[in-house]
Amino acid sequence: MAGSIYIPRTAAVSDIIDTDDAIPQGPGADTTQFVVDLLGDPDRNKPLGEGFQNVYPSEIDFEGTKVKKFIDAEEYLKQQGYRHVYFAYDPGEVARDLSKENIALLKTQMAGVGIIDASKTVGLAPDGEFVKGIKTLMEFSMNGGGKVSWLGALAAIRSDYNARQSLITSNPKIEREQLDELLDSTLTKARSRKGGALSAEETQYIANRVASITRDFNTASANLTQGTPAEFGYTPARLEGSRIVDPVESFTPAIPAQEPDVEGLKDDIGGVLDEVFEGREELQQESEAAGQIGARAARTINSLTNLSRRAVSR
Repeated sequence: MAGSIYIPRTAAVSDIIDTDDAIPQGPGADTTQFVVDLLGDPDRNKPLGEGFQNVYPSEIDFEGTKVKKFIDAEEYLKQQGYRHVYFAYDPGEVARDLSKENIALLKTQMAGVGIIDASKTVGLAPDGEFVKGIKTLMEFSMNGGGKVSWLGALAAIRSDYNARQSLITSNPKIEREQLDELLDSTLTKARSRKGGALSAEETQYIANRVASITRDFNTASANLTQGTPAEFGYTPARLEGSRIVDPVESFTPAIPAQEPDVEGLKDDIGGVLDEVFEGREELQQESEAAGQIGARAARTINSLTNLSRRAVSR
């Protein structure tokens, strides 16, 4: 057999497969099996998700005798209560059948919850990133028992994501209780650095500075701008008077939300201890250095004095 075999569109494939270099195998070179073999992937009939098989063992009653047979995965899983069964070829098939309006909506929703990366997909094309997103949702459905469709899986993920987002404080604020804990921690570090108890003046200075820094942090955090997700849009062709307006595709990139400067807060509070002790520590180091110089000078003078007192040998 040479040339090409045209495989009509089915639920699995729609391609022209080159057979010039292929040699049929087996008795009779069964054409059907040959074409199936050419499709290449032995797992193409294995459902998406974790732990599924191509076929499953089953038993049937044949004339009063239990006979073992294998049934395909879809039939078996439907018997187990799966309402939706997806295979590796489904994401691409589904993506190509969607309208541009639906692709725009789905890409926006998928990008909004992180299923796809908006920067890696091209306009409203049913491209690899979009197909990968559909595949992820189909796997989610299958791993959950096939009770919901891939669109139902997307709805569930978005609902969970929005619920979690509502629990996150978009503009963090250091409350009184947190301020007290922060101050206690800073005073503990101050006592350790000093090597003893703090004076009333030192304690008050540290308390005032920590309170001032946290107030500035709260003010800055209250003015943070909220981010916006990426958005894909599509306006179909329409008639305006006697003129047909071409369809319009649009894309608005995501704008990340401003983040509170937590690292800056840590650095500023850490700097309070430097304000209190750094100058004193430098003076102490200078004093110790001067003392060491004085000690060396004293030893030198003593050595010279002792030498001057020795009797000179004649």
